[in-house]
Amino acid sequence: MAAPRKSKHSQAELAKLAGVTVKTLREWRDNEALDLNDSAAVLRRAAETQKKTADSESLAALKRRKLLMECRRIELQIQRENENFIPWESVNQDAHVFFSILRACFRQLEGFLPEVLNGLSAEAMGRELRKAFFETQEKLACHRFMENHAETKRLRKEFERCDKLNLCHECRQPKEQTL
Repeated sequence: MAAPRKSKHSQAELAKLAGVTVKTLREWRDNEALDLNDSAAVLRRAAETQKKTADSESLAALKRRKLLMECRRIELQIQRENENFIPWESVNQDAHVFFSILRACFRQLEGFLPEVLNGLSAEAMGRELRKAFFETQEKLACHRFMENHAETKRLRKEFERCDKLNLCHECRQPKEQTL
C-alpha cells in the first residue's frame, strides 16, 4: 500500500486550486476525514461537488421549464374555454380576405384620385386625401367581413355618433363649417 502523496501546496493554495474556500477544505477534513495532504483526493472531491451542483442546477431548470409549459397549457385551455383563443388558420384566412378588400379599395383610389388632385393646392390635396381615406375606412367598416371585429364596431359607433351630432366623419367638426 503506497503512502499518500504529500501536498506541495498550502491549504490556501489548495483551496484556490480546487475552487473552494479554506473553510470548506477544513469541513471536508473534519466531517469526511479527507486527507488535505493528498491534493488529488481534494481535487476529486471538489469535482464531485461541482458535478452535483451542476446536476442540481440543470434539474431545477428542467423543473422550471416543465412548470412553465404546464402553466402555458392551462392558460391556452382557459382561453379556448372562454373563446378568447382564435386558431391561427382562422386569423390567417381573415387576413387574406381583409387585405384583398383593402387592395381593391386602393385600386379604386388609384383610379380616381389623380383626376381629383390634378391642379389642386397642397391644402386642397390634403383635404381630398383625408376624404378619400375616411371613405375607404367607411367602406371597410361596412363590409360584411368586418361585422364581428372590435375596431369595426368602434368605427361604426363613432360614425353613428357623428351622424347624430351632424359632424363630419373626417374632421369631427359640424358639417356646416366643413362645406
